Amino acid sequence: MRHPEDFIMSFLTVSRHFSGPFLYSDNVRGAIQIDWPLWYDSGMAKLKLDLHDIFNKGKTIDTELQRIIYEAIQKKIKLVEIIPGKGSGALMKKVKRFLDQKHIRALYHRIEVDVKNHGRVFVHFRF
Repeated sequence: MRHPEDFIMSFLTVSRHFSGPFLYSDNVRGAIQIDWPLWYDSGMAKLKLDLHDIFNKGKTIDTELQRIIYEAIQKKIKLVEIIPGKGSGALMKKVKRFLDQKHIRALYHRIEVDVKNHGRVFVHFRF
């Protein structure tokens, strides 16, 4: 007879391609492990910029985006999280247009839109 915990554990098993913490069981009843994705490091510093407060101030948005990019480079921080929010997508377009400028694109390694929350953008740096 199967135990209820085994039934629950089978639902908690998630593939490694999912971007978020994973819960999985190693076939020992009651033992749950949390497996973090490769990009997550608990000691890793991350800068965060929330654009909700300045959504209607175009010049301020550009200066804040530029400030956070240069701050990440100066402090050698590998990950910047920019939160334009979900909304109509106009602010997200502005952020992507800013990041796609030739002189800005040369500063970072890649950008990634969060799979679970399309209102955030991760900018990855390589040092």
